[in-house]
Amino acid sequence: MPKSQKTKSEKVIHPYSRKALQAERRYSHDKRLSKARKERSSKLDILAEKLKWFHDHLDDREVYTKSELFDMVENFRKRFDEELQQISIVHSVGTRKSKQYAPREAAIQITKEMENNEFESVGIEVPDFLNKANLLAFRNWNGEMKYVQNFKLRKISTNDRQKMEATENGVTKIDS
Repeated sequence: MPKSQKTKSEKVIHPYSRKALQAERRYSHDKRLSKARKERSSKLDILAEKLKWFHDHLDDREVYTKSELFDMVENFRKRFDEELQQISIVHSVGTRKSKQYAPREAAIQITKEMENNEFESVGIEVPDFLNKANLLAFRNWNGEMKYVQNFKLRKISTNDRQKMEATENGVTKIDS
């Protein structure tokens, strides 16, 4: 009987050989790339969800003022309050030992905490509604994720609100 031919996939590679090192490098490179893709995708998903909320809450204005944009950001930050209130009502009714909706409540609390920290430090990224062309493009957006990166974003923080209120009141701060 003739011997069967061995193919390359059947050959055993020595663990300390150059080929083994090359295969390990290829594997770790592919792993790093897939991890980076997942991270980018999750960040883009979060941004798209945020932009979708702002898209759903637009009015017919041509351009927003800064104070109107701050009001919209405040409404965005309060979007979970009603759901948390409903969960607390469910918790108060009945005599269950375990909390119902506890994972959802925890996820909402974590999200609110992160957004509050972000708002109080560097600022929350929101669509730039002060720019008329950007607002028009945002209105025409159909919700597809591939167009999310086309919008100009603006960071809004508590420091910006304080500066705006100071200028509205006629008080200007002189740096020393």
